[in-house]
Order: sequence, then structure tokens, then C-alpha cells
Amino acid sequence: MSPDLQQTPTNKKKKWLLPVAVGVAVVVIAVIIAVALNVFMPKQGQKPTDSGQIDRTFKIGAEPQAITYANNPVYDACNLMSLETVKKNIPNYQSILDTIGTDKRPDEPLVIAHRYVDRDIAQPLGKDGEARSKGTVLGQGEASAATFISSADSNCLYGQSKDISLGYGKTFAKVFITQRPTPIAQELIAHLATQTKTASEGGFDVYVEPSRDSSGFLTATIFNSSKGIVVISKTSTVELASAALTEIVNTLSQPAKGPMTVTYPAPWTPLVNPCSLLTADDFQHFTGKPTGALAEETVKLTEVGGGQMERLCQRLEIERLNGGDISESAVAIRQSKDVQAAQKYSDNLKNNDKDNITVQPLKQKIALADDAYVKTVTSGDKVIGYELEMRIGAALIFLSLKGETPDASADAFSARILPVALSVVEKYRH
Repeated sequence: MSPDLQQTPTNKKKKWLLPVAVGVAVVVIAVIIAVALNVFMPKQGQKPTDSGQIDRTFKIGAEPQAITYANNPVYDACNLMSLETVKKNIPNYQSILDTIGTDKRPDEPLVIAHRYVDRDIAQPLGKDGEARSKGTVLGQGEASAATFISSADSNCLYGQSKDISLGYGKTFAKVFITQRPTPIAQELIAHLATQTKTASEGGFDVYVEPSRDSSGFLTATIFNSSKGIVVISKTSTVELASAALTEIVNTLSQPAKGPMTVTYPAPWTPLVNPCSLLTADDFQHFTGKPTGALAEETVKLTEVGGGQMERLCQRLEIERLNGGDISESAVAIRQSKDVQAAQKYSDNLKNNDKDNITVQPLKQKIALADDAYVKTVTSGDKVIGYELEMRIGAALIFLSLKGETPDASADAFSARILPVALSVVEKYRH
């Protein structure tokens, strides 16, 4: 089973950030004043790639057309703080990227955890039309905007982990945006009214919390009352705080664009966003349950083994309140360097069953796939899940779709998943 689809914790979160530095708030406030006054530094051009050198450049952009939610154009959190900004302001980030295409790779991959509205939606879903309730942040005092952070809002996490969204590994930066149709909580507005503004310019009020939080992050809030937008950023270095806030204010000063796009360097360029393969409409069609507004994509930026790159997309049944298993889907794509490498991976898996994984061929052939088989995952004597794996050229597609009623057998899973697989392959081929 793809490690991303298992959701099994591996290591406790590592404490890696430096302790609170004396005077750090003064430094951050100074740089943010410059940000809020629109003193934007010119962007530096990228150095040309030397002839024969491996291209490790990820092309990060945005779809030109903004997504609308209840007729409101929405911002994608990953467009507010870009990979380029993180890369330039996190020590050793580039050196980790430089392992791509070599015989070395990090113990844990560099990742972007990307939650975003991925299609036009006519009316607010679930509780998205209500203000977010105040939560609890462990180790954080009451006087913090962080207590209003919600994973139901578009958010973007940069880090190094096999499962950063569950809090494992290292996290370099987080950015959350609350925007219409979700109203800003009056409690949050009242909280900001008690804080000292770092700066205010062009409709944007900037607040910087005077000390790092219990995890060592610098917290800043950007508020625009007329646009109904609050952005909360958490960054691990002063340099990243400054650069990120420059970018956030600059981006919010312009009309919203569509979701972040990622193009991988060769030979992994064909690696597409798996969220496009099993859409929100597909989820409801195949599970009978609606999904939430956000798609949850994990973009891995370093190799995961065997020269493969991976992207994962998950969807969950929206706000299930009446008990029972929650319907969920996961689609992962692993792009190999070539067809031979992908075939070798499949052959090794089928010929070398692990203690907790049994592999059997899919009884009905999928015309557009080169190979397809079902994996049964067990824990002791108990079956804990099934997964369909397909090879299409140099790509490996992992597909899991759980419903309200657990599958009685691998054959039952195969029969249920076949229409989903056919739909996924059709979209991938076209």
C-alpha cells in the first residue's frame, strides 16, 4: 500500500526549531512595516541551467481563472506564499532539492500540503457560511489569532515529512485564509481591536504577535475588513516572515487567480494533479455522499524511492454527524523515470508479498491500463483495507475508496472499485 494511503503514524513530531530569540519581535515588526508600506523588493531572476546539468526546477503557477464559491472569487492559500519564497528563506532547502536525480534522497520528502477550493460552488456547503468557532491551541495563550485557525479554510503547509498534515516531521511555514462566503468571526475582529497594529496601508491591517508560539513559529495576521479576508501566517524564520508577508500583501492587492499549479522537472513532467482524476462529482456519484469544498493535495518535491515522484489527493465526506464510517477517497500517482522502472516496481511488489500485504490480479482487465491488481492490507488476522493499483506507462496510480459499509472481500472491493478505476483511467489518458 502506498505509504500515503495508510495514514499510520511513524515518528513523533521532531523538535527542531530554535528557542525564542531575544528581540526577534522587534526585528519582525520592522520588516513588516516596510511590507505594509508596499516597499516590495524586486524579484531576482533565476540563473540559467548549465548545459548538461539536471533540471531540478519546479514550475509553480496558478490557473488564470479564479474559482468562485457562492459567487465570491476565492484565493488559494498556496498562491499567497509560494514555493520560491520558502525555498529562498529556509536554510538548506535548496540543498535538499539538489538530491533530485542523484543516488541520494532525504529520509523524509519535502512536501506541500495544499487544501483549496477546486471547483465553482453555487452555495455554501456545510458550515462554510458561518463564522468559524474559536478553537484551542495547545501551549498558546488566549490572546492569539491562532485560536481562529480552521482546517476547513484554504491552507498551505510547507515542510519535510511523510504526513505533514498530521503534524509529523518538520514544518517550515503555514498560511491560512478565511474569506467569503465564510464571514470573519466577531470574536476575532474584537481580538484584533485590542492589538497594536504593526502597520496599516491600502486597506490592509498587519498585526505581529510579540513572541514566538510554543512550536517556535512567528505569527502574523493580515486583515482587510472591506474584502472580508483574514490571513494568518506562521513562519519559522524572521527572513521567511518578512518575505512571505511581502508576497501575501502583494497577492491580496490583486484579483484572485485559480488554484496553484505545479509542473515537475523532467522526466517526471507528466505527473498531473490527482485531484482532477476523482472529482467532487465523482466522489458523490460513487459514494452517494457529498464531499466538502476543499480538495486535499499533497505535493512531494523529492523522490520517494525507486526514482519516483508522488502526488496524492484526498476527499472526505462533508461534516458527517450521524456516526458510522466516514466515506473517503484517495488517489495517488507515482511517476517513474521510465516505463521499465514502473514495471520493475510492479513486478517486485507482486512477486514479494510483505507480511501485511497480499497482492492479487484484478479479474477484469482495464483496457487502458497496462496492469492492475488489488492489494489487501492486514494487521494481524484483521483486514484493514483494500487498494487498487494500476500501471499506465511510467505512472503508477493508487486508488482507495471507502464507503459506509466495509467490503467483505477483495473480490467485493474489486467489483465496487472497477467503475471508479475506469473513470480515473479515462481521465488520466485524456
